[in-house]
Amino acid sequence: MTQQNVKNAKKFTATRKVKYTNIAWPIMMGYVKLLLMLLAIYGELQQTGECLTHRCNNDNELPFYCFGFMASYKECSESLCYIAKIEEKIGDKKIQQYHYDCGKCPSDILDLSPYIRTKETTFLNKFKNLDMSKMQCAECSNSPACNADTYFEKQRFCWEKDVKKWTPTRGRRVCGESCFIGVDANEMGFVQGCGSCLSHLEKCATCNTPYCNDKNILPTIKCNYNIPKTKLYKKKVKKCHPMYTHCYVAKDKFGRVEQNCGLCPSEYKECINCNDKDLCNTEKALKDSTML
Repeated sequence: MTQQNVKNAKKFTATRKVKYTNIAWPIMMGYVKLLLMLLAIYGELQQTGECLTHRCNNDNELPFYCFGFMASYKECSESLCYIAKIEEKIGDKKIQQYHYDCGKCPSDILDLSPYIRTKETTFLNKFKNLDMSKMQCAECSNSPACNADTYFEKQRFCWEKDVKKWTPTRGRRVCGESCFIGVDANEMGFVQGCGSCLSHLEKCATCNTPYCNDKNILPTIKCNYNIPKTKLYKKKVKKCHPMYTHCYVAKDKFGRVEQNCGLCPSEYKECINCNDKDLCNTEKALKDSTML
């Protein structure tokens, strides 16, 4: 090979290297950019619970999210959320808001002062030791972030009241059955709560919507009303309070007829009770009973 041919061969090789470098470098950089983009997408998928490997979408391994502080999303260790309604009153001022978190409804003392939207020291001090067993609370696990305000508002809470208490209170936990209200005839008071009617209640009704168990769902009876001691012969029809289950008609020692809701007063010797129909306490019914 001549010296000139050697020079030409070297020149041709150098030219090919330059051309190869000019072509390969953009391709290589394109691959690098693609790799970086895939890594970024993978990182985002990891955060959203998505994955890229074969059969990786096993729902048992996906994170579960609940609403947390100020309704932000919070990753939980178990598939259970709760929402509690916080209500506190000091004087004329009242705070009412929801508290969200993972897990079961708490029943211990919690410091919720960082979560309450107020700057008043009296309220903040009170929320530092809040008894959660006295707060209304609902749990859910049917879907992520299920512990929303709308979920709480649809839950079946019942009115609760012991026979010896004057006013009912709102139930603190969701009622899985029905709500009930009944009359304790011995104590002459209402009993309200979650579940079925108790056996000792003389008059009782059940229902299945939030706070449905008030006295308005109890059946009532109408009685003839006449109190001669106060309003002589002012007879009229009276719709009895839901507490009452009977009407009575009596005759006093002066021969005056008394009619009203309830059972016969002990002061009357001539008296009958009835509850077979409205306005059953007629004078005729009293006369008929004395002829038996």
